[in-house]
Amino acid sequence: MQQAGDSTRIALSYHNIGLVLLNLNEYERSLQYFSRAIAIMEASKEMYADLADGYVMAARATILSGAPDQAFPFLKKAEKILEPNPDSYFWPQYYSVEGAYYRSVKSYALAHQSIEKGLALVGQMNDVFDKRALLYEQFNVYKEEKNYTAAKNSLLQGLDLESKLPLSRNKKQLLFDLAATEKLSGNTDAAYRWLMQYTALSDSIYAQQTQTDIAAMEARFRTAEKEKQILNLEHDKQYRQFQLLLLLAVVAVLSLIVAITIMRLQYRNKMADKREIAYQAKLERIEKEKQLSNYTALMEGQEQERQRMARDLHDGLGCQLSAIKLGLSRIPAAGTPQEHSLQQVTDQLDASIRELRWISRNMMPEALLTLGLQEALKDLCSSVMSPQLRLVYNAYNIDPALPLSTQTMIYRMVQEIITNAVKHANASTIMLQCSQEEDSFFITVEDNGIGFNLNNHQPEGIGLKNIRNRVDYFRGNLHIDSSPEGTIINIELHVAQQS
Repeated sequence: MQQAGDSTRIALSYHNIGLVLLNLNEYERSLQYFSRAIAIMEASKEMYADLADGYVMAARATILSGAPDQAFPFLKKAEKILEPNPDSYFWPQYYSVEGAYYRSVKSYALAHQSIEKGLALVGQMNDVFDKRALLYEQFNVYKEEKNYTAAKNSLLQGLDLESKLPLSRNKKQLLFDLAATEKLSGNTDAAYRWLMQYTALSDSIYAQQTQTDIAAMEARFRTAEKEKQILNLEHDKQYRQFQLLLLLAVVAVLSLIVAITIMRLQYRNKMADKREIAYQAKLERIEKEKQLSNYTALMEGQEQERQRMARDLHDGLGCQLSAIKLGLSRIPAAGTPQEHSLQQVTDQLDASIRELRWISRNMMPEALLTLGLQEALKDLCSSVMSPQLRLVYNAYNIDPALPLSTQTMIYRMVQEIITNAVKHANASTIMLQCSQEEDSFFITVEDNGIGFNLNNHQPEGIGLKNIRNRVDYFRGNLHIDSSPEGTIINIELHVAQQS
């Protein structure tokens, strides 16, 4: 019970054991159990009637054990608990013990006051048992005061309460006390009559007890015979139960084996599915890497071809056109009619040379080869700006030691995004920001163009597809947010893998 932690039940159990010991006149032992019950109930910090009852019973035990001085603190604690509830059914018992306390310390007047209070309450409550206890305590007070007439009256009232219980042991005690009181009063005849009634009741109780004992012995004999039969039946029942349990155990073991087998099959199937999924993922990864490798080779080939054509155009055709322009500029015109025609040819050559240089720079920007990515992007922005287009460019922490192939791919992505914003989105303002943090390269482009529909399932254009392919090449991330108010493109590239 203590392991269950039910302190209330533990306290009540101690209290009940104390009551049994008190009825067996084991006063000191009963006080020990009452004290244990009180300690548990006090620790719970709850003031309830059971605690008051514990205090009262502890006081009774101390009085009966010959230590009435120890009873007074118990009574005061009980009174403090019961005061808020004047109708409590514990009051009569309290007054009975309080009367016994005052009697034990020879304060007979206070004892009578307590008993009278208790008798007044039991009259209202119609409580026979507490009234009987109060009357017997009143008898004891009168007896010690040698007021035998009043003592006899209290016993007679108690005897009247016991009239409905002809074989009551309390009635037997009352008859004995009446005989003793009459003897102390000098009424020997009356004492003899009460003693005869006491003897007759004792014989009746003894006879009844004898019959009860005989009946109990016969019952025990019949019970023993029945128990023997029951044991035989129980043995058969246990044997059948054992067989049933054995069968259930076999079924349980077989079921466990089947369950484990099913679980192992499921686990194998699950692992096979995982291996299949991993194999398919590996095939997809190999295929994607193959596509990226092909695309990388294609882009590198394109860049090499662009470099070659750019050099050929710049170093070959560009030089020739420059030489022609120089030769034409040396021909004296001196007001001849051909002066105007010659000037037109020279202007056309200037325009051709500028166009040639623009094509050459687009194919392979000189700034990228000589100054690096950051300056090449700045040069790109400067070449795109016009009175109709404002372009803001910011760059942070771009590593100049990035491989040329990496710089070229980043340059092409930015070039493609800016071209799309100008040609397709009709943007008038473009903001470009490029930054690098260790092995991560970030590109952010914002424009105020007309945007495009991201949910359109039509095939992407070549420019956007090239951007996605380059992002995949760097194993990066591409995020596009477009609306009629403009477009925001965020790109994150992992350049360490390409270095």
